[in-house]
Amino acid sequence: MGMTRIIDFGSNQYGCRRAFFNVILLVLTLHASALGEQTTFYVAVDGNDANPGTLAKPFGTLGRAREALRQEKLKQSSVQPLRVVLRKGKYFLDKAFVLGEEDGGTRDSPIIYENYKNETVVISGGVPLTGWQKYRGDILKASLPPGDWHVSCSRQLTWNGKLQTRARYPNWDAQANPLIGAYINIEDAAVPGSDTAFRYADGGMPRRHQKPHLGEALVEVAGGWSSNVVPIKSISYEDQIVTLQHRTWHSEADNFVRYRHMPFRKRGKRDSPFVLFNLIEELDEPGEWCLDTEEGVVYFWPPEPMNSKSEVVLTKLRTLIDIHGSSNLVMRGLKFTETGSGENYHRFGLDGYGAQFPIKGWDYCGEAIYMRKASYCKIEDCEFYALGGNGIYLAGENLKNNISYNRFAYVGSNGVSLLGTKQAHPFGNRVTNNRFDKTGWINHYTASIFAGLSNGNLIAHNEIFDTPHHAVNLATNGFGRNVLEYNRIARTSLVLHDTGAVNMWMDPYAIDEEGNVQIVNRTDRCGHILRFNHISDSNQGYYLDDWTSNCIVYGNIFDQVWNGVTIHGGRNNLIENNIFYDCGCLTYCANDLVARGKEAEFMHAYCVGNRVNNNIYHSGKDSSKSNLYWFYTIDQPGYEEEFPAIEEKRFAQIERNTYFMETGTYQIGESWSVKPWVIYQWDDWQKLGYDTTSVIADPMLVDPENDNFNLHPDSPALDQGFQPIDMSKIGIQSRN
Repeated sequence: MGMTRIIDFGSNQYGCRRAFFNVILLVLTLHASALGEQTTFYVAVDGNDANPGTLAKPFGTLGRAREALRQEKLKQSSVQPLRVVLRKGKYFLDKAFVLGEEDGGTRDSPIIYENYKNETVVISGGVPLTGWQKYRGDILKASLPPGDWHVSCSRQLTWNGKLQTRARYPNWDAQANPLIGAYINIEDAAVPGSDTAFRYADGGMPRRHQKPHLGEALVEVAGGWSSNVVPIKSISYEDQIVTLQHRTWHSEADNFVRYRHMPFRKRGKRDSPFVLFNLIEELDEPGEWCLDTEEGVVYFWPPEPMNSKSEVVLTKLRTLIDIHGSSNLVMRGLKFTETGSGENYHRFGLDGYGAQFPIKGWDYCGEAIYMRKASYCKIEDCEFYALGGNGIYLAGENLKNNISYNRFAYVGSNGVSLLGTKQAHPFGNRVTNNRFDKTGWINHYTASIFAGLSNGNLIAHNEIFDTPHHAVNLATNGFGRNVLEYNRIARTSLVLHDTGAVNMWMDPYAIDEEGNVQIVNRTDRCGHILRFNHISDSNQGYYLDDWTSNCIVYGNIFDQVWNGVTIHGGRNNLIENNIFYDCGCLTYCANDLVARGKEAEFMHAYCVGNRVNNNIYHSGKDSSKSNLYWFYTIDQPGYEEEFPAIEEKRFAQIERNTYFMETGTYQIGESWSVKPWVIYQWDDWQKLGYDTTSVIADPMLVDPENDNFNLHPDSPALDQGFQPIDMSKIGIQSRN
């Protein structure tokens, strides 16, 4: 019988050994506990939801990963991030991926959805098309999968991930316009005042179409004030008339007279373009495609021969990610693409739309990411490409979310939108270090960043290029202020006019969910802070439109902008320490809002108290069309007390500025509603009490032709008190 040796750990001989083994036992216990906590779940396009979600055996869907996270949160004892890591490939969604309150994290334990290392992960709202057959020549056709398909939703098709051209007339020509291509002009309304039918010129329509009712027309209304893509009802080739299935953009409110009726009309010296889409007869170039919802067929002329690896995707799903009530949620390194489209580019039930409110009966275009009651969430290092609607939409209460280092390109409507109500609105969010290229690709009356009724949001260090309308619209606020700083903005207003690179309103009205308009008094509103932005190659820089007041415009650079700053009826705006180079005008000011009836009946003492101090104005090499300032004055009977002319101190102060024109004369212009124009020469201008401490001298900009707006140490503007602008902080900044 063998003997068993009993070790007495309580004895002095084995006391140290006992302590050592206790430590080892504790470590092993903790390690075993950690092994029971899975902090990262993996998803792959070839995974399986029956798998455990490990790197070797990943899940197959986001929904299964979300379920696993919920279960893991219930048993987690450690404080650390929980991750869903997606392997490379394209994930097609048939419905929005919803993340609710239970799917959020905490400050110390956020929930993270991200790509694996540097792999490309694509989240798509499209439907792959297969079974291609020869149709005619190089044109192929494929049957639509089962489902409810609409031309106005499925406006985009991609080939191997690249956006293709919907069959159109005229054919695409980027030289004509980088956003709408070639176009033909609307001659006039079919009958005076029509907003549903327009007439085109002789020779404007060389082909007849079998199914014009399946086509759409991009049209401008009110002489280029707005534009829409509207379904076609019919085309009369004999009378040269295109009739639309419904009205273009308008207001249905009786007391909202200004936008109630938006007829077609000529634009005078400006073009009034229209383009036809989705007509099979116009499918005549490689890369074009057309959708026939009656036959359930897609026609496509691929840019290269089709093979087994070719991927053709038609957009359908309008929203990809729906975040509702989540906090401390992170989305990182993902690409969102191929979403459906629509006619409204804003959701109902919000405020602060200004003139871009939704219309009853129109379909909403959707967005890649929809956020409601989200807080401390991050959307970063993501790509938003070929979207039919908006990029990211923050609606209602959204607190301190961070949207940064993302890329937006070919987005159908707005890039990022922040809108709410007086009771619940976006507050303290940051939209920083993003790049926007060609937003408003389908719906032109939009902005790369649209901030309606919201407060305390920061829009900084973004780069925005090639927009049809605004780059940034701060909309109608009245209840808070936002900060816009260190952004680089170029080539805006490429399609529409009556706008600026940065636009905002402070109209005295609100619109309810039924489309009814209420006139409200907003005389004590906050103004926005607009500072250290570089705006170039645009019609106007800052458009302080419709009563916009109390704004601080400081330290900006306006380069080749026709009107640097426009003040449209506002008061108490400060324009200080800015550089205006090669601009037609430093400040344009109009006081005509008093003529709008109900909107202005209690808006007394507007268009006064503005200050323009300590700025640099350099006309550039061609000064032939330059005016330092330009004013438009209503002088009809009864308006004099409401809106005074220049002589009655519409501006409280214009002093300590530095002006320089290489050629031409220093003059100020004023146009009147009924009187002849008046041109003030420099001496007369100073006799009115303006610019008495300003100087006419070369400000000695280092190299403005190559975007170097630093000042030589001997610049006379420095003696005036001008503070140099640090251009290195403008635009996207590298991470620390």
